[in-house]
Amino acid sequence: MHDLYPLESLSVGLQHRQKERSLEVATKRTILRTRPFQPFFLAAKDLLNLAYPYFQQIERSREHYNRTKEIIPIQGNIWQLEKSLSVGSFLAKYAGLEAFANCIYDEFGQRKIEDIPGYYFDVFPTDLHKKLIKKDFKKWYLGTRVYFVITFCTDSVIPPKTVFDNLCLEWKKFEETIAIRHSFNHPRKEEIKMEITYAGYKQWLVNDENPNNFWPLTKVHKDHRALNYQAATDLNTVLDWVINKLRNAMPNKLNDNFMTQENMQLLD
Repeated sequence: MHDLYPLESLSVGLQHRQKERSLEVATKRTILRTRPFQPFFLAAKDLLNLAYPYFQQIERSREHYNRTKEIIPIQGNIWQLEKSLSVGSFLAKYAGLEAFANCIYDEFGQRKIEDIPGYYFDVFPTDLHKKLIKKDFKKWYLGTRVYFVITFCTDSVIPPKTVFDNLCLEWKKFEETIAIRHSFNHPRKEEIKMEITYAGYKQWLVNDENPNNFWPLTKVHKDHRALNYQAATDLNTVLDWVINKLRNAMPNKLNDNFMTQENMQLLD
């Protein structure tokens, strides 16, 4: 069964060659170019909103214990739901950023890597320019894609450093966020330091707040099971910084319509 689209969403992006064409003809002769970052960004927002009430309940229990030393039992599924929704939000946001960079390149790319001065790549490891020539843009490391995508797409070649300062703290947090994302797909042994204290029948207190348990810049816990609403919010904020930087570099093209509307074209 096909989805029903609002009329206004179908009309946006249609290039009419004849004004008298009927909607019936238009809907039969339309190419739909998807912008998959849109549902990813919406999913990230919705999942985080769903996680928030559970996060509040957990925090109230934590605050109550700190104040009274009395443990308020919380149903296990609430802990699980809060973490699952938070992790889902972060992963959706990250996937959305990847799709966003790819869509920018697909729709607005004007040149090949051979047309970009080699010294633009000097901020990265030696011989990166030669290595990237052999690879499709969409297979580049995400940080490299994000850093250079605007240079591929503007009317005149602009240095990528005019968009991103790869030495600033925000960029370093972005690189760490990429590493956090990779740690989900490429796990390695991590030593998590914790103290476990008996607190009564079937009750244990777990303290895993050791500074070594956290990523140094984003302050996100290295235990994937501990990625909660606050951590997902912080990581998504880093990704939003990247998205806004890209949009500000091409404000006329990466406008609200690009962010919310599909790309459609009417055929003869």
